[in-house]
Amino acid sequence: MDNLTTRNKNSARNIESWILDRIAILGTTRVAEHMGVNKSSVSQWKQHYIPRMAALLEFIGYAITDDDISRVVVGLADLLEERGLGKKKRPAVTERLDQITMDF
Repeated sequence: MDNLTTRNKNSARNIESWILDRIAILGTTRVAEHMGVNKSSVSQWKQHYIPRMAALLEFIGYAITDDDISRVVVGLADLLEERGLGKKKRPAVTERLDQITMDF
């Protein structure tokens, strides 16, 4: 956000804040489940990608509404997944009694 004016920075921060607030309200786990990624991916997005996307949205003059932001978040997750930056959820490892047997 180095090349943004102060007004643009404030607007971008407002967009970023709104996105982060929505993630906080929904919960990282719930967002990750909905997006089909590991929750650590959502945490990484919060630090690295959401600030950049907020600056881009502000730059192109995007006005945020609930419907618009949902499409943006889904599109962003798809983009990150295509670029290999999101982690797909792995199936849970379950314990079975017959999995390992040790006799002494």
